[in-house]
Amino acid sequence: MATYHIYMDWHVPGYLARVHLSTCPFCNDGSGIHPRATNRYGRWYGPYASFQKAYDAAQQLGRYRRKCKHCNPK
Repeated sequence: MATYHIYMDWHVPGYLARVHLSTCPFCNDGSGIHPRATNRYGRWYGPYASFQKAYDAAQQLGRYRRKCKHCNPK
């Protein structure tokens, strides 16, 4: 069953929350692409059981911008 994660990127001006499939290579089940990364530039949220739940959570963060263009979660 597919799960979803949100990445909140604090490094991007205006901040950015993006929804990913957990199987996305950029998400890596909420670990991202940098295994030793800190929360200095962003944070992963999740997992969420559905895209709708992840989308709703991203909206609550107030910074949702778009879905990941690589994995295109639905």
